[in-house]
Amino acid sequence: MTRYFVGLGSNLGDRVATLEIAVANLPGVLRASSLYLSSPVEMESSADDFLNLAVELEFAGEPAELLGLAHDLEGQAGRLRPYRNAPRTLDIDLIYGAGVALDTESLVLPHPRAAQRLFVLVPVAELDGSTASELAGFDFSLERFWAGAYDSIFEGQRLEKYGASSGLLGRNRY
Repeated sequence: MTRYFVGLGSNLGDRVATLEIAVANLPGVLRASSLYLSSPVEMESSADDFLNLAVELEFAGEPAELLGLAHDLEGQAGRLRPYRNAPRTLDIDLIYGAGVALDTESLVLPHPRAAQRLFVLVPVAELDGSTASELAGFDFSLERFWAGAYDSIFEGQRLEKYGASSGLLGRNRY
């Protein structure tokens, strides 16, 4: 079994319900972070805010198989891909796999842009600070984030806590 951190986000439709369903249908989920409201990154300025979270899970298969399951869940949630960085009902990204270094056409682990995205680092840090620091490339802590210590690094990105994720585990509605 390999331990993975997976990022989930939604900025269309019933975001909370979509994330609840996705988390309930991911295999081997151990923990889920809180929900965070974040500004869109690398998207048109008129795009709606995202709800994001991270989950820690264990998976026995190959990373590509987990990615396939993630894409299936995105499809079941009605995700369309009309153009790059389009708004989405559900986005699931494999962020990190313990002991996994992978660079293929379809999947790169650790995620190549994780260090640039607060909506990834903060939820992962809530679950495992050392993994967030490894992804960031420096000692990333929630305390320092909330104190504004990283504002200049992540200029223009807005992130705020939206709520607890306690309702995200144990539901299976797809």
